[in-house]
Amino acid sequence: MDSRTVQDGTKQSDSVPNQSDSTQVQATPSNVLSKFFFTSFLMWVSPLAILYGFNHQIFPGTSSLSSSWHTLLSGFLAVISVVLVMGLYVFMALKETSSLSHQPDPMFLAKAKASIERTVLERKSIPEDDKKTD
Repeated sequence: MDSRTVQDGTKQSDSVPNQSDSTQVQATPSNVLSKFFFTSFLMWVSPLAILYGFNHQIFPGTSSLSSSWHTLLSGFLAVISVVLVMGLYVFMALKETSSLSHQPDPMFLAKAKASIERTVLERKSIPEDDKKTD
């Protein structure tokens, strides 16, 4: 059975879940899309529900507001609801763990190494006297 070393130096078995592992959600494409569509739906529905509730006096105390305060308060709360939904989406995204480790693109690495080697060779081919005049 494999074991891993925890920060305090003790070994922990793989069969015992770490506390941080239990709070994080695996990021699969279907899981990410479902969260995206859920929060997108909330971003449309919550401000519309707030505006509908204010316009039809569903929320108590809104009938005593003046027209300008009624409009300002309903618009402000609608915008705040969208910001809260976006914050919820960011929070859910930060809780996810990536199932794949990030690997650099091999084609990019090959081109970068070739470029560096070419630059080094060009600098070596320049005589020392020409370098001093620059």
